[in-house]
Amino acid sequence: MSDFFDNDNEPKNEETAQENEKVDFDESTVFSAPIEHSAKKTKKVKGKLLIRIISAFVTLAVLIGGTIAVIKIIPEKEEETPETNDLKKISLWSIEEDDASYLKVTNSSCSYEINKTEKTDDEGETTNVWILSGVDSSLVNSTAVSSLVTGILSVEAIKDVTGIDAEACGFGGNDAVHITIGKTDGKTVEFYIGNTTTDSAGYYLQMVDTGSVYLVDEIVKSDFEGDLLSFADASSIPQISETDGMGECFQDGTLSVVDSITFGGKLYPTPLVIVKNEESEISSYLTYKITSPEEHYADSIDEIFSLFQSGISANGAYSYDTSSTTLKAFGLNTPDIVLTVKLGTVSVVYKFAKTENDDYAVWSSIGKLIYKVSPDTISSLTSGDPSSYYSNLICLYSINDLSSFSVVTSDKTYTFGIAANEDDDEDNNYIITYNGKTLKSKNFQNLYQFVVSLSCYDFTIDSATSADKVSLVFGFKTGTNITVDFVRFNDTKYQYYTNGKPMGKVTVTEINKLIKNVKLLADGKTVGEIS
Repeated sequence: MSDFFDNDNEPKNEETAQENEKVDFDESTVFSAPIEHSAKKTKKVKGKLLIRIISAFVTLAVLIGGTIAVIKIIPEKEEETPETNDLKKISLWSIEEDDASYLKVTNSSCSYEINKTEKTDDEGETTNVWILSGVDSSLVNSTAVSSLVTGILSVEAIKDVTGIDAEACGFGGNDAVHITIGKTDGKTVEFYIGNTTTDSAGYYLQMVDTGSVYLVDEIVKSDFEGDLLSFADASSIPQISETDGMGECFQDGTLSVVDSITFGGKLYPTPLVIVKNEESEISSYLTYKITSPEEHYADSIDEIFSLFQSGISANGAYSYDTSSTTLKAFGLNTPDIVLTVKLGTVSVVYKFAKTENDDYAVWSSIGKLIYKVSPDTISSLTSGDPSSYYSNLICLYSINDLSSFSVVTSDKTYTFGIAANEDDDEDNNYIITYNGKTLKSKNFQNLYQFVVSLSCYDFTIDSATSADKVSLVFGFKTGTNITVDFVRFNDTKYQYYTNGKPMGKVTVTEINKLIKNVKLLADGKTVGEIS
């Protein structure tokens, strides 16, 4: 045998083997050879060293590679995305609008059909139009009809349902909705929508051709449970629009004033008549006055006016038919309120009849339907009390329109002259005179502000014959006068009259306060703000 074999594989004796082992491990490193080796031994050690180095690098590479692999295999933890029902939904059908031709619906209250037609505009562009069969298209909300059809042309199910009795799903009951979608190729998609699930997660849907049952969203059924009136164009009774014969009631296309408003019907057995105020002295402050049942200046009619200006909001319609027979069926032949609005030579009429559920059936000469209106919407009309429209202000006359102002008591008359001050004097806007003397303008203005604020708190009319009387006489630059009398009615009230006509009640406290400050003013004393 060769020395290589003898030295490497069969040591001649134990002592030699131990010596070699000692040299190998005590005097060498990974990167250096043993200090004392024969040529053959050096060759052996170099061979082992090479194997060790290769092994070290392989181990290092494996560790690095393993770490990278672990990083790639186990990515960073991300926030979990909640699983949505959309990921689970099943497409039942999807039909292009151009490929659909009609929709038939039968529910517990009615059956109806919607058909497709085409409309071509002036530029030759063609669009699809969906028509509710048997109903005048001018009475129908075309957007609602179109939305119903296009919304059902594509339907997804939450999941398919197996092992449940068809009867339990409600497909044979009166509450089931039967729907057929017709296509232009003659084919149909036909299905039933039945009961809701016990947990109200959705409704059961059954395909007629296969009998397969699915769970669909609630909205798929609720959209089809209405009757024909659910498509009525009845969100509001139209506003009054400008037409010929309306005079000057519109400014820049907007209703700004009416000539009169008359309330009649069962709630107003004596008509309430509100007319445009033609009195120049006060019309700029109070646009309307009441001529019946009592004469008063009108107030609190902004809400009434807005009903004509912007339209009366409605909650739907009671009927497409407005024949006399149908009007009678809703009590509109003897309505609770008849409202007539006059604009120039044009009259617009509204009739209101209360229904069993407290809503009002409403017909209008400018509407197309019998509308359903909430009582809250027309609360300004339904009090039946004319006094709710009376102005409680008694002497709302502008100081700028006056040439004199007199206060007459049982023992004395106080007359104040009023003229504009041509000088630029902020403290004396007016020249106020009394018995030939000029008074401080500010004092008179404070008194007059209190006069303007005098208000009636009770519109009842009673006989008042007491000698205790206070009169206010307003002398206008036009040469006319208006007299307001306060006659003592009892310990706490005066009854007031305008130009001899009884109007209502004022407190004794207010009149006593007025007289006290008139005396201060006449004596040239300071009159502060009176509250």
